[in-house]
Amino acid sequence: MPIPPSVRPTQQPAKGPESTRPKPAVKDYPTTSDSWVGPGGQRLLLVDAIRRQVFEVNREKREVWAYRNVVPGGATYLANGNILVVDMGGNKVLEVDPKTGQPVWTFGGDADRARQLRAPRAATRLSNGNTLVVDTGNHRVVEVTAAGEIAWSYGELGRAGCAHGSLFKPQGAFRERRGNTVIADTGNHRIIEVNEGGEIVWQYGNHSNRLGGGQGSGANQLSEPAAAIRLESGGLLVADTGNQRVLEVDPMKNIQWHYRPGAAKGGTAVRDPLVVYRGAEGKTLIAGRTGAIEVDADIKILWEYHFGAGTREAMAGAWESAGVAPAPRDAGVAAPVSGAQDLPVNLPATFLIVDRVRSKLIEVDRKMNVAWQFTGLVGGERNRIEHPHYGARLANGNTLVADTGHHRVVEVRDNAIVWQFGKRGEEGSTLKHLSQPRGAERTPGGTILIADFGNRRIVEVNSAQESVWRKENLVAPVYAAKLPRGNALIVDWGAHVVMEVDERGMPVWQYGQMGNNGKGPNQLFHPEHACRLESGNTLICDTQNHRVIEVTPDKQIFWQYGGEPHLLGRKGRFGMQMLTPVVAWRLPTGRTMVHHAGANHVVEIDQELNITWHFTLAQ
Repeated sequence: MPIPPSVRPTQQPAKGPESTRPKPAVKDYPTTSDSWVGPGGQRLLLVDAIRRQVFEVNREKREVWAYRNVVPGGATYLANGNILVVDMGGNKVLEVDPKTGQPVWTFGGDADRARQLRAPRAATRLSNGNTLVVDTGNHRVVEVTAAGEIAWSYGELGRAGCAHGSLFKPQGAFRERRGNTVIADTGNHRIIEVNEGGEIVWQYGNHSNRLGGGQGSGANQLSEPAAAIRLESGGLLVADTGNQRVLEVDPMKNIQWHYRPGAAKGGTAVRDPLVVYRGAEGKTLIAGRTGAIEVDADIKILWEYHFGAGTREAMAGAWESAGVAPAPRDAGVAAPVSGAQDLPVNLPATFLIVDRVRSKLIEVDRKMNVAWQFTGLVGGERNRIEHPHYGARLANGNTLVADTGHHRVVEVRDNAIVWQFGKRGEEGSTLKHLSQPRGAERTPGGTILIADFGNRRIVEVNSAQESVWRKENLVAPVYAAKLPRGNALIVDWGAHVVMEVDERGMPVWQYGQMGNNGKGPNQLFHPEHACRLESGNTLICDTQNHRVIEVTPDKQIFWQYGGEPHLLGRKGRFGMQMLTPVVAWRLPTGRTMVHHAGANHVVEIDQELNITWHFTLAQ
């Protein structure tokens, strides 16, 4: 059914009182001068978190250029022919020469805290040469000069808020002719327009201005809007991501047109709009996490492109025929993912759940099917496990299990135990015995690092069951892993600390205060797991604080999931409670997998805490 004229894309400025919008000032303000859509709408820049790249696709649906090895936040074409790339994982914004695939300008990673970015989500180049950066994790928008100096900012550095001058996880921004800045204040579920002095002169959504509040799909309501652009009519086109829709809102806050996936005709709709663009004849381009479409005023799909088609060889052919040089394999900045020695080989295709109560292991695939399970019910008593606390898939396909209740560590193949350390049912403190082992990891050298909880030690043993290294006199260790340079990362549940020790067992770094639990700065409460990321940060399951935190080497919280209501993961418009996270891994995509033992619940979340996959094991 055609959309009534009252809700069709407007082509002319909306009529209204002269006082509806401020008159343009005489001053010539710098404005946003770029877009993710190329000239004439013939090429688009899209972000692909799975393949860790920004890439360019043409109207023939051919990928003609790519910039790889980033956790992308966004990208736009610049007037000089270069491409502005937001590396969300590397906490940088880069101007890239597409012919060489090399950055010619970078902002981020500065030693000065004020110039550090945290999970930036978008950036746009202004007509004066400055760059407007949406610094999502720091809850601000900054305008930076070519020399890297901050010329203007809105939002309090590192502090979420909804009052005057505050933002909460913004994801988009642009500068318009009057000098005002329009911001998608995503976590506060609103679009705001602020003037040069930081005053809000127009707003849509969360009219009560409550932190994280006002979420909805009714009149003057939004849910996690990711972007907005100004139309010639004077209205805004808004990507209302949480509500899976695009709205055209006039200056009087009336909806003039809207897109919903269920109303789309003639193709496969985009269900998570992240960026939008209004082209000629009222046609609208919409891009999400897995593709892009173009629709007309009646929501008929005129063109579509969805990720996943083509191999690198096919793309190389497309680059060659288009006369565009592909980015080298090592182009870009490495994303903060787990090191190869840490990330289990089954991830991200499957996830291994250790059911401590029912004494079994369950491997679940991405379609939520049980791909494998081990209960120890086959092969007699020797194969039975009791209250296991940790399991890890090995490179040889076997599974290493901390069989806590039986005081041993076992290696399982299919449905049988093929190797063990410790004597089943015999608790002891000799070099051949264990007491309630809580964690076990294979090191790059092939040895096994065991958190011998009851004996207050970490022991490293070889395949011949010989002890080759120990760290004694801990409080209650639950996990340990070897780091690339030979140091060990140890989680001491009883001491409320995560520490890195050298080969002599001497601490070289620590997060948490020994014997002092809490959730303040440099505090933990019974942590159960940690892994060192390539960035040098450390991902920690702060279990009894019901949160996962990523901390920097200087002990600052860089990223957090859970612990506070506004930091819970979200599925659509709704937050999902966290309960005792016991293991967390950072994936190559930049997303994080977390197992909540309190509910036997596994979630995958992105850096903005959107839940991209989840599974709950039936009780």
